[in-house]
Amino acid sequence: MYLLGLWIYAAVRTRLIFFWILALAGLCYLLLAIVNAALVFGPEQVRNAFGSQFTTVYAVFVLCQPFNLVLAAIGHTVLVNWVVRAAVPRHGDL
Repeated sequence: MYLLGLWIYAAVRTRLIFFWILALAGLCYLLLAIVNAALVFGPEQVRNAFGSQFTTVYAVFVLCQPFNLVLAAIGHTVLVNWVVRAAVPRHGDL
C-alpha cells in the first residue's frame, strides 16, 4: 500500500506517465493480494461464494498476475529510460 500511495503522489505531483503506469500496476497488485489472501484464509468460503463459476474466476485471477507483472515492467522500463536520458550529459554540457 505504501508503494501505491507513493506512485500516486508522484504521478499527481509530476504528471510523468511512468508514475501513472506504476500506480495502476500497484493498484492491480493490491487487488491481487486481497484475492490471494481470501483464497488462503477462506478457500471454502470463496469456492462456495462463486459456486460453479469458481474455476473461471480462479483462471482469470491466475492469468491476471503475469499481465500485471508486464505492466509493472513497462513502467519500470520507462522510469529507467527517463532517468538515463536525464543523467546523460548533452553535447554542449561539460
